[in-house]
Amino acid sequence: MAQIHITLIVTFVINTAIGITVLMTNYNRNQNRFFFIFSLCVSFWALCVLYAILSPTEIDAFLRIRLASYAAVFTPPALHLLCIAVSSPNLSFSAILNRARTNIMASQLAGLLCFTPSFLKDVKIRGADHSLIFFPEPEYGIVFVFFNVYFILSLGLLFLHYIPYMLRVSGTRRTELQFILLGMLTTMLLGITTNIIIPSITGRAFTQPLGPLSIIAMNFIIAYGIATQRIMNIADVLRKILAYGLLTCTLVLIYIIVWFIADRAVGIFFDFKIAHLLAALSIAFSMAPAYGLMQRFATRLFIHGTSVNIEKTLQEANNILQSVSRLEDLLSRLAILITRTMGTDRVYLLLQNNQVFEQKFPEPPENGSGIEIHMDEPLATLTARTPDPLVTELLARRRPTPELSEAHEKMQELGFACATGIRYKESLAGIILLGPRMSGGIYGTTEQEVLKMLGNQLGVAIENAKLYTEIQENKIYQDILVDNMVNGVIAANVEGIITVFNREAQRITNMPHKDVIEHPVDVLPPQMSKALRETLDSNNFMRNLEIQIARPNGENMPVRIGTTVFHGREGNLLGALLVCSDLSEIKKLEKEIRRSDRLASLGTLSAGMAHEIKNPLVSIKTFTDLLPHRYEDPDFRETFSKLIGQEVERIDGIVNQLLGFSRPTKATLEPVCLHETLDKSIRLLKENLSQKDIALDQV
Repeated sequence: MAQIHITLIVTFVINTAIGITVLMTNYNRNQNRFFFIFSLCVSFWALCVLYAILSPTEIDAFLRIRLASYAAVFTPPALHLLCIAVSSPNLSFSAILNRARTNIMASQLAGLLCFTPSFLKDVKIRGADHSLIFFPEPEYGIVFVFFNVYFILSLGLLFLHYIPYMLRVSGTRRTELQFILLGMLTTMLLGITTNIIIPSITGRAFTQPLGPLSIIAMNFIIAYGIATQRIMNIADVLRKILAYGLLTCTLVLIYIIVWFIADRAVGIFFDFKIAHLLAALSIAFSMAPAYGLMQRFATRLFIHGTSVNIEKTLQEANNILQSVSRLEDLLSRLAILITRTMGTDRVYLLLQNNQVFEQKFPEPPENGSGIEIHMDEPLATLTARTPDPLVTELLARRRPTPELSEAHEKMQELGFACATGIRYKESLAGIILLGPRMSGGIYGTTEQEVLKMLGNQLGVAIENAKLYTEIQENKIYQDILVDNMVNGVIAANVEGIITVFNREAQRITNMPHKDVIEHPVDVLPPQMSKALRETLDSNNFMRNLEIQIARPNGENMPVRIGTTVFHGREGNLLGALLVCSDLSEIKKLEKEIRRSDRLASLGTLSAGMAHEIKNPLVSIKTFTDLLPHRYEDPDFRETFSKLIGQEVERIDGIVNQLLGFSRPTKATLEPVCLHETLDKSIRLLKENLSQKDIALDQV
């Protein structure tokens, strides 16, 4: 089997497989249908050419060459139909056929020329290179010239129609047309190279049988532009093609230069293979730097066509994530970055709240509700299940399902062109919705990859921002709680630096917050600082220790303090805590209670007191009644004088004791006779005891 046979068989099989594959991705889409028709036309042509080459006789070859020529006329209208289907996707199948009817009719007229006598004059079958393989050699007539003119005109008119298509459409349709153009140019370039350039340079036609393989390249490029779910921008494709092309040329040039120099330098002394070995080594060492250089050069040439600078975008996003901690600021700055990078007019950020994804940026209007997507809606479930962004125009390429159709309709209803997930720990934390790109470009693989990475980074950043906000709120809550406690709270770390000093502690110590916080504990009153130091050093606590703190008015404030230590999760000492309470009010209350107790006891003591007062009064009254009768008696007068003085002093003492008991007096400590005190107490109780028939014997 000759090389041309293998080439045609491979062309037929691969083109047919590509057409079937594209059709199966979405057989309801006109672009896929007409690409399948185009692939069948190309495959049919390759099969007819193979059929003609394998002709056993000249008569068979005569008929088969006409058939192969007729098969070729289907290719231009099929390509025209594909372009119409891409540029006008809303047209029906029959409407697309009707729009290309002129081209179809012209192709049939050209096909009829293939069966005229003046198209093909004669066919000779001769051997190839003295082998047993024979090939037909046709001799064409004057009509063959008109046949070729048809192809030139049809392709020229197709290009003339192609330019308005490109200018009129945008987004995916423009990209698909660009890939069709790239495929056609690639086929032309490869065909010219294998059939004209290489044979002209080498003087041999060994590459001509490879010409049909260029059709495979064309179909593969067009199929990629029509059916793939991760389509690249044409500028990215051209940039990569240019980079690899320049890399190949550079390496070949390096190889030739090194081989030439090595062959001249060492060829005299060493074997001829040494030069090739040195050239191969030079390529191996030059591969990495040459690849980087060619990539940078190609990127610089296509800098305006490259939609996203991945490295710069991720660096800016990383700076935002590191510098912003509040959720609102984070969403705002990242949305601005995405808007500027993707070149879109709007970006909406939706975050999960219970079972709904609610609009968080931009802030929903006060008089209306923002965008809400329930977790059970197809758009949310599809975004959660699909790691790659959902592009509205690319969703139409996939085989339609109820879920896919509803998600597509939802995005069109909201007016967004792309949706990607905000992910955290493999769960969907939110959704990013983007409008169409203002340049008319698509969300290609580069943009999709950047959005995917930004969504993952944003998911982590949002969780961190939520945690930061929660920590800040807890800190504020704790600060408010500690600051409004009725007890003073003072905390110090292991270095003895005060970290907590609430409002009550400021009042008790009469020290402002700024003079204490972040200062050593030594700035506190001596007894407090000593207690904290001892607690930190001994790792023990103190309870209910009463101290006196001097006040500016010269008085002392009674304060109860207690200390303890607190440890970290691993048991390491973190610091010490002192809690202090003002006892001034408690001390006043205790005095009031004692006074109330004394006043309450007056009722109990009144009976004893009355008895004690009556006794001297009876004596005074008795002697006063006897005084007129016995006044002349000197003994009586002397006894009366002594008795009256004693009894009055006795009454005065009882009254003073009663007053001293009823009101608080400052205690005066002095030695007393215990027997006298007990005797007085017994006399006070004796009357009450006698009323209850209780006899009190004094020993």
